[in-house]
Amino acid sequence: MLFFPYQACLPVVVNKLLVENNSGSFYPEALKLFRILAARSRTLAENIIEKYGILDFLFKFIAGDKAQGHPEAMHLILESFYTWQTFLSFNLSVDSIRAFGPIDVHLASCLPMWYEVDNSVLKYPNPNFSASKLVGAVLQLFSLTYNSFDCSNLEDNVEKLFRSQALTRSLTRLRKCSWLISGNSISNPENLPCLGSTPPTLRSDSSLPFVYSLCTFLLATKNKKLTNLLIREEELFLYLREVVESSTFRNLSGHWFARQELFLLVSIVHLYTTSDFGDHHRFMHRLAFTLLTIVHEGDKYLLADVISNVIFNIKYFRYSVDDVNERLDFLKLEEESCPQLAGKRDLLQQAIESLPSIETLYMKELGLDYLRPTWPPPTLTGHLNSTQAAFPFDWIFLPIMRLHQCEGKDKNGSITAALCLKWFLLIEEFSSDLLSNIKPAAKYCRLCCLFLAGPDLFRDVTPLLGLSLSFVTCNYDKLNFEEDIPGLSSFYDFYRDLLEQYAGVSYCDITFGRYILVPLAQKHNVKFKKIVWSELAAILRLLRTPISEVNMEHYLEPTESDPDLLMTYLRAVATGEVRDTWCPVLHKMAFHHVVSYISSNNNKFSEVLRLRIEKLGNTELKSQFLRHLKS
Repeated sequence: MLFFPYQACLPVVVNKLLVENNSGSFYPEALKLFRILAARSRTLAENIIEKYGILDFLFKFIAGDKAQGHPEAMHLILESFYTWQTFLSFNLSVDSIRAFGPIDVHLASCLPMWYEVDNSVLKYPNPNFSASKLVGAVLQLFSLTYNSFDCSNLEDNVEKLFRSQALTRSLTRLRKCSWLISGNSISNPENLPCLGSTPPTLRSDSSLPFVYSLCTFLLATKNKKLTNLLIREEELFLYLREVVESSTFRNLSGHWFARQELFLLVSIVHLYTTSDFGDHHRFMHRLAFTLLTIVHEGDKYLLADVISNVIFNIKYFRYSVDDVNERLDFLKLEEESCPQLAGKRDLLQQAIESLPSIETLYMKELGLDYLRPTWPPPTLTGHLNSTQAAFPFDWIFLPIMRLHQCEGKDKNGSITAALCLKWFLLIEEFSSDLLSNIKPAAKYCRLCCLFLAGPDLFRDVTPLLGLSLSFVTCNYDKLNFEEDIPGLSSFYDFYRDLLEQYAGVSYCDITFGRYILVPLAQKHNVKFKKIVWSELAAILRLLRTPISEVNMEHYLEPTESDPDLLMTYLRAVATGEVRDTWCPVLHKMAFHHVVSYISSNNNKFSEVLRLRIEKLGNTELKSQFLRHLKS
């Protein structure tokens, strides 16, 4: 795409518009073409400098030698600065800064005047997009040079801004012109009519450049007073809430125009962590979680501090550690009244104490340890797939997925599995809404991968696996194995693999058996039950999970109506293949459904089942069936 304009057009542009043109009619568009091409890669930028000597033209334009008398002199000078900035971003032409110093000093003499202009712009009640960019540029400048210059005067003016209505109006327009909230393109905007349409962040009343630069400035100055004033702005919180609760923002976040707004959200999260404001801990934790799945792949270095300061910070699970302890004390009372929850409090306490280790694990698993932005960057226009999300929505299960892929050959597999499950338990117990976008069926499959990650790995984390399943099955009504599960082409095949693994390595493990029983509940497709009762019937003697470990109501209602399965139930009970002594759950299922079907149906098949019972050679079993049928 770039080969033709680079090889064919640039020589013409240089010769006709820059070299041979002695009339002074130099075109800013010519420089813009150089800038756009140079931004694509450092190699192109280097070739443009060496082959066409573009720097000489830039410096002459900036100095005013060749731009003087041009009808668009200011435009030409600005475009020259933009192009030079592009080269500097690739660490090119750095040596020219010192040689060009005197001209820079001369041009900088106008800064005091622009500082006054900036002060006046800060007082505008409704600054437009151009004014927002101007103020934003000044704030960005002082953010970068804060330690080198006295910015106290600017901080005083920013504080005045907080006392006026200008900031509140800017935040209101931020909601109105948010790409993440609306994402609608505006046809023929007043400020950019040549584009035909443009995203809302570029509308004439957009305040994004100013708000983002203000956040950057506050992070650089570490001015706690101003930070607290911003974080307490109700309009800012309304904007954040609309973004997070928008039904389309996850889809819109993958667009290039969402990038700057995502930078803003990251900055706001960092400002919140440095403020004294503590009323929105839970919401900010949710926002930080959301950022992990919407920040672009090319910008994931931004997330390292988000993970360290917010995601794994215990105070963001609840308002304080004391509240967590109070919750754990309540769990102790729950355990006393419900034996099935025994040990839950201790496991959660261990999980809280393991947070530093959990953080270290995920920083490594997500590739964020020691991750820094590349300098100089390979491109200024975006990498291939750079707008894709940095991490999948189920990133908390990535360590388990890795163990599954390496088949448990990781020597630290037990530690990794334990930390991953502890993290899952903490979120489910204290902030379950953070995982609301992961379907219960997907959670079940990710947890099951630990059983497939080697023959013995699951034995080291059995208590954690058992408690994790309790959180999954508490959403029993939403558990649906017929829906699409990310990463699985067929749940049926996955479940079959799980059954074969159980038959081979479980040795009747109770927790493993609980996982096997989940798809056998009555609400799920009958084909899962047929695998166990017909195709892999050897499992029937191994599935010894006690009735106390499951909710039997899920396996007894509604009454089974499939003739083949009912006949299989009766045959397995009659032959002693299933008995209440070694497979109590399956025995009760089979016995109950045969009796219930005969009792509630008066048809030919129910008569067939009744006759089969009456002909049973096992008189004790026959009496038991007939007694239940009469009752």
